[in-house]
Amino acid sequence: MAHRSSRFFIGGRAAAGFVALFVGACEASPGDGAKGGPDPAGGFSSDAGAATSPPSGSDAGGALGPSKRDIELARMQAHLDSLYAQGDVVHRFETALGDDVDCLPFEKQPGFAQVGSLDGVPPVLQAEARFDRPASLAGFGAGVDGSGRARSCPVTAVPIRRRTLQDLEAYATLEDYLAKSPSHVRDLVDGLGFTHEHGALTTEVANWGAQTTINLWNPAVEPHDISISQMWVSGGNGADHQTVEAGYEADPDHNRGDPRPRLFVYSTTDNYNVLNNTNCFDLTCKAFVLVAGTQVLLGGRFDRASSPNGEQREFTLRWQFCPASECRAWEGWWLRYEGGPTAEWVGFYPRSRYSANGLRDQGGRIDFGGEVGFVRGKAHTTTDMGSGELPERGFGAAAYQTNLLRITTGHAWAPLDIMNEIIQTRGCYRVSSGQLTSQTGLLFFGGTGYSETCK
Repeated sequence: MAHRSSRFFIGGRAAAGFVALFVGACEASPGDGAKGGPDPAGGFSSDAGAATSPPSGSDAGGALGPSKRDIELARMQAHLDSLYAQGDVVHRFETALGDDVDCLPFEKQPGFAQVGSLDGVPPVLQAEARFDRPASLAGFGAGVDGSGRARSCPVTAVPIRRRTLQDLEAYATLEDYLAKSPSHVRDLVDGLGFTHEHGALTTEVANWGAQTTINLWNPAVEPHDISISQMWVSGGNGADHQTVEAGYEADPDHNRGDPRPRLFVYSTTDNYNVLNNTNCFDLTCKAFVLVAGTQVLLGGRFDRASSPNGEQREFTLRWQFCPASECRAWEGWWLRYEGGPTAEWVGFYPRSRYSANGLRDQGGRIDFGGEVGFVRGKAHTTTDMGSGELPERGFGAAAYQTNLLRITTGHAWAPLDIMNEIIQTRGCYRVSSGQLTSQTGLLFFGGTGYSETCK
């Protein structure tokens, strides 16, 4: 794969060796039928009949009024109801892997509030596919679901994984549910605070995005923990620290106890401020804008993961900035997904979300690797990062990312030759650069947490 001489062209400006940006389009008209990151500073309306009744807590006021827990659950429900109206759903179905999906007209999706209006049709970036062992996204599946409903949305609609109050009840507050770094969860009394550890590589370089191919595993995850493999593109420092992030997460609390890996996107505009309800995973706040007709389900399960010393499963993600001069109202940070039979631009975070000191016009840093979030107690967590194997175990045992590339502010592919490690506790989780200085790049990372060297 020769990328060194490849270049993009934008808005008709040709460049050598690589045919690129913005030549296709898809209509975006109404429906027709129907985490913290490595920086050390660091919609869903309820479905009728699915949401549980708010329980009364031990602080229930009885005749004096609702309990604190009842009040918080009411806040959670109000947030869900604010994202979209059930009357706007044009079709709904269950995927082959059990995820409930609502199809909404393009302009009724939660993130549309970020742009207000979008003239014309969305740009579609042409891209060279690069994956050897693809992992199919837990997308929709073929045919119809158990109720005879077609497993697809109208081409003018967008698919949203349906959330109900039951999805939020594991959290103490709405802010904890939306945050990548929840401060606490309901009924957890003996933790000393949520913390994050990484096995990742980082580089500070001006960029308009990056790409990685992620090796998919089913990490073992303790209750209330999360395990993530992802790519970060970020800019700014301190309160101005802003990110766009994507990868897979295993997060039982966020998924009704289900620990299996799911595709995710996340962005912070204020250094992971847990009090800002505009930061969130996937489409659980009004942030990310999906392209109509996408076949990718944000928050959806993957159908198969890698096997130790067996088949290795992968998917490829790219973040790419598109300026107003090229994308007009569609300017912002675009996400591309390639896995299994699917290769498409999924949607974007609008440029208007970000500040001049952050990600408004370019990124300043790129990170690749793993992350484990857990509640610090007397002993270190046993939650796996990646496969749970340390990077020196190599291919077939340790988790990896490969095809690591950045996109320059001149729209060229570029390798990542110099990167630094981000490791909080070397005895617990580690990263190895492997062949990172080769053309495509390769890193191994992971660990099993608690052990004789990790306590």
